Amino acid sequence: MITAGVLSQFKVPFCGGFQNLPALSDKGNYPYFFRVSFSNKWGSAIATLLNEWNVKRVAMIYDSDDIESVGAYLDIRNELYADGVTVLAIRSYHGASWPTDFTDILENLLYVDARYIIVCAQSWSPSYDLVSAAERFGLISPQHQWIVTNQPYPSNYSGIGQDARLDKMIGMIWPSLDGEKASSPDFQESERKWISAYNQNPVKYQIDYLNWVNEGAYDCLGTILYGLDGFLKMHGHPAEKLTSRGLNDRLNFTIFQNTGFKGTLLNPMRLDSNGDITANTSFATINAEMFETGTQPNFCTVEKETGKFIALSALPVFFGGSNVPPPDGPPVIEKIDVVNSLHNTRGIVIISAICFCYILCLLQIAFLLAYRNSTIVKALNVPHSLISISGCLIMVSGMIFYLEDLNSLKCRARVWFVAIGFVVMVLPLVGKNYYIFRIVTSFEAISTKQLMRFSLSVHGATIVGIIMEVILLGFWTATTKYSPKQYQDAESIFYLCHHHSFGYSWSTSLLWIFNSSVLLLAAYMAYTCRNVTPTYNESSLLAMVSVSLSLLISTVSFLERNETQGLKEALAIFITATALPIILVGPVILRTFIHSDPTLLVTGGQTGTAQSMSMRSSKLGQTDSYQANTTWRGPVSNKAKVQAWYKKQDVVFRHCSEAAIWSPWKESPGVILGSDE
Repeated sequence: MITAGVLSQFKVPFCGGFQNLPALSDKGNYPYFFRVSFSNKWGSAIATLLNEWNVKRVAMIYDSDDIESVGAYLDIRNELYADGVTVLAIRSYHGASWPTDFTDILENLLYVDARYIIVCAQSWSPSYDLVSAAERFGLISPQHQWIVTNQPYPSNYSGIGQDARLDKMIGMIWPSLDGEKASSPDFQESERKWISAYNQNPVKYQIDYLNWVNEGAYDCLGTILYGLDGFLKMHGHPAEKLTSRGLNDRLNFTIFQNTGFKGTLLNPMRLDSNGDITANTSFATINAEMFETGTQPNFCTVEKETGKFIALSALPVFFGGSNVPPPDGPPVIEKIDVVNSLHNTRGIVIISAICFCYILCLLQIAFLLAYRNSTIVKALNVPHSLISISGCLIMVSGMIFYLEDLNSLKCRARVWFVAIGFVVMVLPLVGKNYYIFRIVTSFEAISTKQLMRFSLSVHGATIVGIIMEVILLGFWTATTKYSPKQYQDAESIFYLCHHHSFGYSWSTSLLWIFNSSVLLLAAYMAYTCRNVTPTYNESSLLAMVSVSLSLLISTVSFLERNETQGLKEALAIFITATALPIILVGPVILRTFIHSDPTLLVTGGQTGTAQSMSMRSSKLGQTDSYQANTTWRGPVSNKAKVQAWYKKQDVVFRHCSEAAIWSPWKESPGVILGSDE
């Protein structure tokens, strides 16, 4: 292609004797290129053959790493579309990457019930592995007809001779050029000389006949000489004028279209409007005779210039021995492409759910900030709660990627938003409850400095957990193919994200292990903190989060594959993301606005603290005997000192309000508070 492009720029005629890239037919890019060999453009002939057999639905597979195969696929696809043939599935594979897993492709063919399968690939390539895998899937049968642009030979097959591995190729349809062998004295003399040269030096000449490579060179030379001679005679130019390049503007492929030269492949040699040889296309069904002799009787021909279908005397012999082409399957039913969009109910439901969760979370954030000095709200630990609610917002934001057409970026974004939202939502809760648990079960006096250091370590662990999640997601993104896969049912076509596995995925496993560990840690903390004083007891919350997330994972993993799966996944995320803020902040809002004890709303100060502690202890029957149920160590010895100490130690008050001190810890020595030192 590069050579043809450069020579066209300099207006130098260029004949291809064996260059068969379909792209070279584009005369807009290669006006000075023409060829006397086949062009890998079988589309028109294949469409004519299928129309003759009344075949209206096919599937296509091509090697995306081979430029010839891609060009053949594009030509065939366009011709099939123009002829009204429905292409049920178009799948590609990377032929340069061995081994190749064809499972997903073949499952797709079974799903769409493809009976006619067109494969555009080279011989001696993974195309044989594709056919072998298809045999295991039951796609090599009398009910399935394969059309191949090249025979799918095993990589170590010699090219001729019987081989048991070739049995699965029997009955496949193979197109080839149907030329007319030249009978001119010039060609016969050239062939005689070649045979003589071979007999003198077989090692050098390899074969005792002119093969397609040598014939291409012969045809190119003759076509160029005949073309230039005819051009000069027609316009009265001397041959010397060619050397001055004065005629190059007029030496494009058109002067070589019909020179009268008797070629080896076509007699006389003729070119079409794309500079390609006008030889007809013939079709044969592969059988044992081809493996033994390298030739095969053709059963039909399609004329290149007229498109006429001509049946020949030989009959096609399909897989299983039948001479009748198999049906192309049941009638084609027009199916609806299902997408969650703003114009249908599913999309509106997703948008409504996102808006509801955003409004709920933002209102709760506003409440926590407005009442952050309330003793009830302080018991909730405002910073940790705000982070957890932010995780809910991140998680529900991932629902946006369930709208409109699906692509690989959206599939990966769904995982990123849900996974990061999960750890941002859960880890602060786990850290906060572990923090409270350590305080109320401590047997040693805890100073303010120790409390602050422990608080910073909990925050640090939370940040490290989030960073680990991001690193694992990055590793998973770089090593895993997670992209849309097409599914169909009786009435619709839809796409779901699919993990295209080519073996064991360490990145996926590590991601599952880490997130499962976080989930189990939340469940463990729910059990461990089950006896903490009610004001600080979040066991039910952690248990609910664990259950909700487990249900989310189960829902996503075991949903039936249908057009509503995306909506169901989005709603599962919505329920999980809204459950936490409702359970976490909802009761606190109710207690703040409708609780009968007004002293609980006092924010800061010695008086409010003393009153609330006195009234709280009275309700528990501990007005004068709280020391009998609670062990005190450190500078605190009576209720007045407790009040003074609270005023002085506001750091402790911010992290652990008075309710924890006045409520006994079951099977625990109580809250142990120490001095500043």
